[in-house]
Amino acid sequence: MQALQCAAGGNVNVEMNAAPGVDLTVLLGNMRAEYEALAEQNRRDAEAWFQEKSATLQQQIFDDAGAATSARTELTEMKRTLQTLEIELQSLLATKRSLECSLTETEGNYCTQLAQIQAQIGALEEQLHQVRTETEGQKLEYEQLLDIKVHLEKEIETYCRLIDGDGKRLGSCGGAGSVRLSGGEASFGAGNACGVPGIGSGFSCAFGGSSAAGGYGGVLGGGSASCATFTRNENGLLSGNEKVTMQNLNDRLASYLENVRALEEANADLEQKIKGWYEKFGPGSCRGLDHDYSRYFPIIDDLRNQIIAATTSNANVILQNDNARLTADDFRLKFENELALHQSVEADINGLRRVLDELTLCRTDLEVQLETLTEELAYLKKNHEEEMQALQCAAGGNVNVEMNAAPGVDLTVLLGNMRAEYEALAEQNRQDAEAWFQEKSASLQQQISDDAGATTSARNELTELKRTLQTLEIELQSLLAMKHSLECSLTETEGNYCTQLAQIQAQIGALEEQLHQVRTETEGQKLEYEQLMDVKAHLEKEIETYCRLIDGDDESCVKSKGHGGPGSQIKDSSKTAIVKTVVEELDLRGKILSSRVHTIEEKSTKPNNKSEQRVPS
Repeated sequence: MQALQCAAGGNVNVEMNAAPGVDLTVLLGNMRAEYEALAEQNRRDAEAWFQEKSATLQQQIFDDAGAATSARTELTEMKRTLQTLEIELQSLLATKRSLECSLTETEGNYCTQLAQIQAQIGALEEQLHQVRTETEGQKLEYEQLLDIKVHLEKEIETYCRLIDGDGKRLGSCGGAGSVRLSGGEASFGAGNACGVPGIGSGFSCAFGGSSAAGGYGGVLGGGSASCATFTRNENGLLSGNEKVTMQNLNDRLASYLENVRALEEANADLEQKIKGWYEKFGPGSCRGLDHDYSRYFPIIDDLRNQIIAATTSNANVILQNDNARLTADDFRLKFENELALHQSVEADINGLRRVLDELTLCRTDLEVQLETLTEELAYLKKNHEEEMQALQCAAGGNVNVEMNAAPGVDLTVLLGNMRAEYEALAEQNRQDAEAWFQEKSASLQQQISDDAGATTSARNELTELKRTLQTLEIELQSLLAMKHSLECSLTETEGNYCTQLAQIQAQIGALEEQLHQVRTETEGQKLEYEQLMDVKAHLEKEIETYCRLIDGDDESCVKSKGHGGPGSQIKDSSKTAIVKTVVEELDLRGKILSSRVHTIEEKSTKPNNKSEQRVPS
């Protein structure tokens, strides 16, 4: 306007007849006010859009920060749980090692105990075998002793018949003999001679035998006895001392026979017990099979090897199952991770779609605003053209202008410049607002990107920790199952070994009881044998006394002749008789242990019927 005023500053004389024109200053002021209002409106709209976008980004940042905080908290909890599980895993591994060591030590101890018990059982069985062998030998020797006893009883009955039936004889009878007994064999030789009435009869015998009974504590040794010569006087009666001695000898012999019968009964009882024991616990009995487990050892070893092989295969199957389960869990974890990543990508895509929708809405809004501004610009151009046309029409009357001034300024150019200036100003405001928005949103986008990266890393770390936690839980469960199986194996092993030990202890107790019973019976048999040996010694002393009495009798006259066994020699004449009696003790092999010779020399005369006896020293 100032330019127009300056341009019209010359002297102008206008004479016109026209309608009053439009005030151009007012129009330009209105145009400036409209452009300024439009620029202000655009600025306010840009600020509102920026505030809205900033609020959205702030909300997203807040959400990401909350998610990152929760992820960090969960990560801390998972780390704490992981440490707890690792500690528990280490304790379970230590418990597993201790259980394996305990199982190995228990098996070693029980194997040592079983070896010791097997050695003890072997020693007991060896002792029992020795007892059986010695008992068999005792049985054989006892049978030999029974044979000897039968022969002795027959000989004693013969002697008794000879003594009791010799009272009516008129002559004199004499005899000599010897008996040799060894190992169940007996030989007897006797001789007699009959003489004139009034002369007595005589006989002599000797026997020896040996018997042995083996066992723990007693051995039945050899024994010998002798029957001396019985002599009758002229009236058929014995003298006083000889009668008492004979009665004592008969009593001793009866007690000896009673002891022999008692020993026979004891041996029969022992034999029955041994037979019963053989029937119960012998190799061929059914009950012995319950205690003799030697034939089951190969079967037990085979079954133990089968159990070990089955346990190994079962452990391999369990290991393969665990490996397959771990592989399946690993694939499941990978699937879950991929699914989580897929879901997170879908969520990000959905978020980006929302952002894209918002940007599309903003673009549409801006396009609408652009169209509105374009329409306003077109409307303003149209109004301007109409105003210009109105102005031109208003100046269409007769105007005679005479002026003397400088050339005027083109108003169209001025308006175009003004329009360009305002458009440049609006574009500058728009670019400034966009640059300011880009600057503000860049920091927010960087913060969002950092938070998203931290959230992603936390999520990945959380996933790894979950996988590690699940692996540790699986390993923990497998170790717990292995611990339970080891405890069950340890308990079962202890139970089996305790049962075996109880059975073996019962077997050992039964064997010790049987051995104690055999020893007790052997001790009793030893005592009876000692008593029998004492009786034998007394009988031998009595027989020697009786022999001395017979050898020292100077008033008896005996005319005897006879023949005996080996070692006896008789020299007979009309006046002299020599009788030699040999008593020998033999062992089972026939060797002579001891030998005694009794020699009797008798001299007699026919006129006075007197006889003399001399025993050489």
